[in-house]
Amino acid sequence: MDLPDFALRCGWPPKEAVVRARLGALGCLVTCRRCQGSGKYEHNPLDSRCYGCGGTGQRLPPLTARLAAQIRERQDRGELKPYLEQCRQRRAAAASAPGR
Repeated sequence: MDLPDFALRCGWPPKEAVVRARLGALGCLVTCRRCQGSGKYEHNPLDSRCYGCGGTGQRLPPLTARLAAQIRERQDRGELKPYLEQCRQRRAAAASAPGR
């Protein structure tokens, strides 16, 4: 399943950053096999950053219909609410910051 289809099944915007952040908040990201979670890859001569995970040490899991159904259930139970509330608070703080 591709990312836009997975996001649609979860009820999320079809952007990789959104999917990655929300899966991370739910603890569903997997350790990068290329760098074993370090974010560094010594065979990259430019900057040693792992291109498999972008230096984060974590990758998206296989995006399947089964995972989307599990995520949907977890959302219905409210497991994503703390993360979404943090996002709202950061947006509100940024909007009320001087100079905006």
